[in-house]
Parts: sequence; C-alpha cells; structure tokens
Amino acid sequence: MDGMRPRWIAVIVAVMLLVFGGFSLHYTSAEDVDHHREWAAEHDMPPPQPAVTVVGWISMAAGLGILVAQLRPRCRGAAPPP
Repeated sequence: MDGMRPRWIAVIVAVMLLVFGGFSLHYTSAEDVDHHREWAAEHDMPPPQPAVTVVGWISMAAGLGILVAQLRPRCRGAAPPP
C-alpha cells in the first residue's frame, strides 16, 4: 500500500493544478473581463493580463500530464499481448 501513496499524492496535485488553471483561464476570459477588472481593482489584485492566461494554460497542461501519467495502467514485467 505504501507504493500507492505517492501515486495518489501526485493525482491530488494534478487535480489542484487543473482547478487552478481553470480558474486562471476563467479570470482572463473575454466574456467577463470587464467584471474581473473591476473586481481586481476593488480587491488590490492584479488585473487580467496575458501572463495569467499563459500560467493557466501551463498549469492545465502540467496537471493533465501528471494525471495521465499516474492513471494509466501499469504493467511492470508483464508479457506483451500476443
């Protein structure tokens, strides 16, 4: 069971990266960008900008890559199918 713990920690990290990336991309979406600029000004946050979009895409890609790598079937030492 100890071998499974790092795998599930990686899955949790991947899901967190996906959620963060989703929120970053939503924050910079073109439909609501004026609302988000107003909110950012009221709360002393950085306004939506291209750098936040890039961080969102990188976070989504990293989260998806980690998730796929951790959830794919593991066949250590198994013979290939005939």
